[in-house]
Amino acid sequence: MGTYTKASVKRPGGSPGAGLHPQDELIVIDCEDIATFPERDADGVNVTEAVVMGSGKKAVAIYMTPGTYSIESNSDGDPDQEGFQPQIQGSHPGNEEEIRKFKANWLGKRCICILRYCNGKKPDIFGTPCNPMRLQVAYSGSADSNMNQFTFQQTSKGEDIGIYLGAMPAIEGESAE
Repeated sequence: MGTYTKASVKRPGGSPGAGLHPQDELIVIDCEDIATFPERDADGVNVTEAVVMGSGKKAVAIYMTPGTYSIESNSDGDPDQEGFQPQIQGSHPGNEEEIRKFKANWLGKRCICILRYCNGKKPDIFGTPCNPMRLQVAYSGSADSNMNQFTFQQTSKGEDIGIYLGAMPAIEGESAE
């Protein structure tokens, strides 16, 4: 970790506890596709440089039903083994062929997740190539519901959720602006 400068933490303005308002797509980056992954700033929170993708490589965006996101980052461990183990969860409606292909081919992959927000809040970044996120899936289908519950969890204790200030990587299926 860098050189954190001690500072008091006052109450943020507005309604800081009113809940999250993420966009309906979660950005997922395959760690194998990353050419350069930036370090965090001196305070250990902000990622100010862009994740640089390998030649011809892109991230993917997965639609998540609005209102189904849940984010956790709990500290854990004995005094000499403390760390965070962030996870992000959300639901994808249905079980169509495209999502089945995603599940079949992303299970077991090491990845980084970026979550953008609708209200101007800076994006969150989850995982690093050395401590990546991994996908867990729970599918359920019934007369009342047909959905996949995705959980991306950091593989072991490490850094907390970061704030991503770099340029967004190119996303598969979207044209470059």
